[in-house]
Amino acid sequence: VSFRYIETSKYVGDEIQIKLIRNGERIIVKTTLAGRRNLIPLHLHDQLPSYFVYAGIVFTVLSRAYLYHEWGKEWHKKAPVDLVQLAYYGLLEEPDQQVVILSQLLVDDVNTGYTSQFHNLVVLSVNNVKIKNMKQLVDLVEQKGEFVRFNLDQNKVICIETKKAEEANPRILSQNNISHDKSVDLREE
Repeated sequence: VSFRYIETSKYVGDEIQIKLIRNGERIIVKTTLAGRRNLIPLHLHDQLPSYFVYAGIVFTVLSRAYLYHEWGKEWHKKAPVDLVQLAYYGLLEEPDQQVVILSQLLVDDVNTGYTSQFHNLVVLSVNNVKIKNMKQLVDLVEQKGEFVRFNLDQNKVICIETKKAEEANPRILSQNNISHDKSVDLREE
């Protein structure tokens, strides 16, 4: 019997028996089938995407909808390989875990020197604290310090002076017709 047949005839929550040979002995192991917990959601189901704009840096959560929007139907062939791998093979390790990405830079004096190569990059840490979701990123950025340091994949780093970022944010939002610096789910209203 093909394993594919067995796999498609069972459902999440079903208990199955597996016959194995270990050290020359046949054993039977019972296990319950669990669902795959994808790191990157397949669908957003009527959710608006989360975003945060800081010093012209636009952060969002990686989703298949984002990949489709950026690269179209063939996103799995056109998007950066690391993002595609996360979408296909990434597994959720914590219930509130998300992959936060630097989507794009909105050009301003405060972020001068950071080139167009700074887009679609996974945010690894903020001020050397590993990022697990968008809310944590916002909380870390909003802590008052002299600088905010973003460590990104591909060994890229962005360091922004906090005072200049706070002065630039209203101007950047206005120039780009963005009404809020963060999405509804991240605002404390």
